[in-house]
Amino acid sequence: MLTWMEKHPFPFACTTNLMDHLDQASLRRFTFKCHCNFLSPEQIVHAMDKLSAEFPLVSDGNKPSGWSWQSHAETFDVPGMDTTTALTFRMVETYLKPLLPHGCLSALDRFKNARLLKDGCRRPADFDLDKYLAEGAVEFPVNKNGGPIRLSIRMAADVAFHLRESPLGQKQKIGPEENGVVRIDATVPDTSQLRWWLLGFGDQVEVLEPEHLRAEFANIAQSMQRTYAKP
Repeated sequence: MLTWMEKHPFPFACTTNLMDHLDQASLRRFTFKCHCNFLSPEQIVHAMDKLSAEFPLVSDGNKPSGWSWQSHAETFDVPGMDTTTALTFRMVETYLKPLLPHGCLSALDRFKNARLLKDGCRRPADFDLDKYLAEGAVEFPVNKNGGPIRLSIRMAADVAFHLRESPLGQKQKIGPEENGVVRIDATVPDTSQLRWWLLGFGDQVEVLEPEHLRAEFANIAQSMQRTYAKP
């Protein structure tokens, strides 16, 4: 965890109510450390005034003020959720949202209910889940009959560090760093998800091979240049 904090390519923030329990090794990794006290009575009033603009809250007019839900206001329920479930949902949102196109997944808040069906699943006799996933079947394949491709890219070294622990694909090779850039070669499925992932790094990655993918990204870059050149 401490190594990950040191090598993380982007700014990040952490919060805790257990400041006294953190060791100095973790604290040294933070550039800024801020301590927030409890709200003062005046700050509580100000905060509740702000909240009452969004929610049907009402003050009793006393000093200090007491606040309550308006008697005739519509109520809403926030179901209980354990820490593990909340973390799982958060990770799904964080890691899948940049990878999938808008509208491909339904937001969790759109589900009204779910129920367990008694019908058993029918699994084909020759179905291999690992092979199915390795072929990129759930990653929006560009050419279902084309098979995997041998991808070669140049990437900023400080961005590519995570690929040493989580390889991009089979037979991955990472060349030595030169001028802050490394070359990465790997066999990967030819999918839309691959393209979204590469585009997410902007000018910190350059596609070298295969030629058709490099040409595709060159066209995208030229199109973006024309778009941003417009007044």
